[in-house]
Amino acid sequence: MSGWVVKGWYAQMYLSDAQEKDNDSPHFRNNSKRASTTLRKLSGVEQQLYFRLEEADVRVVNVDDVVALLGVSPDYARKILNRLAAKKAMERVKPGLYVRYPASIVINRGEYTENPFLVAAKWVKPYFFSYYSALTLHGLSQRYANTLYVTSTRSCPRLPYRQFTLQTIRVIPPRFFGFQEIDYGGTNIFVADVERTIVDVFDRPEYGGGWEEIVTCLADVQDLDWDRVVQYADRFQTRVLIHRLGYVFEGLQDRVRVPESFLRALKGRLSESVYYFADREGEYNREWRIIVAAGVREALTGA
Repeated sequence: MSGWVVKGWYAQMYLSDAQEKDNDSPHFRNNSKRASTTLRKLSGVEQQLYFRLEEADVRVVNVDDVVALLGVSPDYARKILNRLAAKKAMERVKPGLYVRYPASIVINRGEYTENPFLVAAKWVKPYFFSYYSALTLHGLSQRYANTLYVTSTRSCPRLPYRQFTLQTIRVIPPRFFGFQEIDYGGTNIFVADVERTIVDVFDRPEYGGGWEEIVTCLADVQDLDWDRVVQYADRFQTRVLIHRLGYVFEGLQDRVRVPESFLRALKGRLSESVYYFADREGEYNREWRIIVAAGVREALTGA
């Protein structure tokens, strides 16, 4: 795989076969000459790193990668990466994190954008993609989003990359659970499983696109492990989750095969307190002991 061209969220990423074959076009010749000139400026160790990364199709690189590939110290690895960036063979996203410009495409710096999920996967450890980013990876999202959410036990400042923003959601270690490793175009990345994603967006709806978007996304969900949703909600130890989950999934029964055992399990965990969705204004639902904002009711009606 090559990188993404900046023409939309899942725009086709690579040179077409016609472009790859059209080596005689003046545009291709001029840019290929520029690219090869750039690569000829690299020192021996820089070329060794660059072409080993090229051979392995590694496009997002951090200091640990260089240490592992070349057996050098972290300080020397940083120097090599900085020199490659200065020579336009890489782009520095942040200190210690770089995007390698592929040699196999026409390079015009500023027009090439790497897949932001691959950048985020090298940004912070431990991590897993979560909230709306997890909805996207599970094929449930309904719209374009230029913020990628990464759950971690560490907190990092927001990282801008091209038109995207990478954002960490810090959790305490007991809440760092419920994720899986998936193959993402040949690269293994970590993402919250669907059940964890649901509990996450019910806990922090602002990271899931808001209640209308969340309800719309979940109207298409299939093959949930309903017992796991309850277990995850229990582990969060946040009672409002139980009330919200019950109200929304009961309202989605016409679209989603919600087992009665799931609703019974939630009802058995209801608190005597009254909770709410977005604010304290709305209509009180006695069955689930929750104040339902108008937007949530409308979203369920339209789902």
